[in-house]
Amino acid sequence: MSLLSFSQDKDRFNKGALFNIGYIVSRVFGNWHCYVFHDVDLLPIDDRVLYSCPRQPTHMSSAVDCYDFRLPYYGLFGGVTILKPTHYEAVNGYSNYYWDWGAEDDDMYSRLQAQKIPVLHYSYSLGRYATLPHAPAKENSQKQVSGH
Repeated sequence: MSLLSFSQDKDRFNKGALFNIGYIVSRVFGNWHCYVFHDVDLLPIDDRVLYSCPRQPTHMSSAVDCYDFRLPYYGLFGGVTILKPTHYEAVNGYSNYYWDWGAEDDDMYSRLQAQKIPVLHYSYSLGRYATLPHAPAKENSQKQVSGH
């Protein structure tokens, strides 16, 4: 099942809240084994990328073209990620605190670490994604992860 959640507000958005809404709505249609949280502007380059259900939370987009195909910093857990419902619920989903672009993914990583849930990252050779061109998003002024 694919579910797309989006914001009507042209000026501001809250990606964490949108992911949470998508998660809650999808539960109405069934109990899924895994959830893929996927930025709409990322496309996999390698056809070996499998949207499967790994045992641990997994960061799939570990090598994105706009970051020269490497992680720009330790703890990045954004772009394309997979979580089981048990992991998602153990950390109470994404934070609804962060508005505009950035920090909700870092907060999710911090939540997983706080619960001692190990995170996997696809290798740079497999986790290669291309970014579709678009206008730059408004950056979150509260980008520091606050643990909300």
